[in-house]
Amino acid sequence: MNVGSFVALISGGLPLSKLGEMVQKLVKSNVSSFPHPAVQLQCFECLVRYSNFFAARSGCVSEALPAFLGWRGVHHEKLGVRKRVNYLRYRFVRDLRAVAAVPLDYV
Repeated sequence: MNVGSFVALISGGLPLSKLGEMVQKLVKSNVSSFPHPAVQLQCFECLVRYSNFFAARSGCVSEALPAFLGWRGVHHEKLGVRKRVNYLRYRFVRDLRAVAAVPLDYV
């Protein structure tokens, strides 16, 4: 499935595709609070990879962005995780601004 059809499936009140359901469950499950750094990084990688999901479901941004900004992300105890999450946060916000899914004052 390409990205264009992914966005088309989740926009306009249509039901989510299986991929859209997976991303929504990822955001709602709070899996980024699992204590292992590899799980946290993989969660952030997935959120950035499927950031088109937030173009149609902008209400989920308020659940995903605090994970980037909290102890799981930019305030993590390990320097390597902090560096990677800072880069991923930059990409996440850049992608969301491109589709105007997040107000500038929120970031």
